[in-house]
Amino acid sequence: MTGSREHVLEFLQQLVRIDSRNPGLDPDGPGERDVALRVQEWLRSFGWDPRLHELGDRRANLVATRRGRGGAPSLMLNVHLDTVGVAGMADPFSGALRDGRVYGRGAQDT
Repeated sequence: MTGSREHVLEFLQQLVRIDSRNPGLDPDGPGERDVALRVQEWLRSFGWDPRLHELGDRRANLVATRRGRGGAPSLMLNVHLDTVGVAGMADPFSGALRDGRVYGRGAQDT
């Protein structure tokens, strides 16, 4: 895998296509576990050590580390994997790419 612009856009599209609605915000929401599993797989491909923390009912957190070299400072990214409801959205999980933009629920959350 590469870190090219095309690769990153494709990965974003894959994530948008996974329904990750938070069941605490949307009763029909399946939770973010499937997104966490996909991100876990992607991070592993780049040499990270991602660890899934099951929270029950298809909910999960993901913590990933990658050892650095020398005494450089650490970097921490803190993001959420769940999304909110999709009421009123025509195609919330399309992940469509139009004019360089990805469309769908969660495409611009983090």
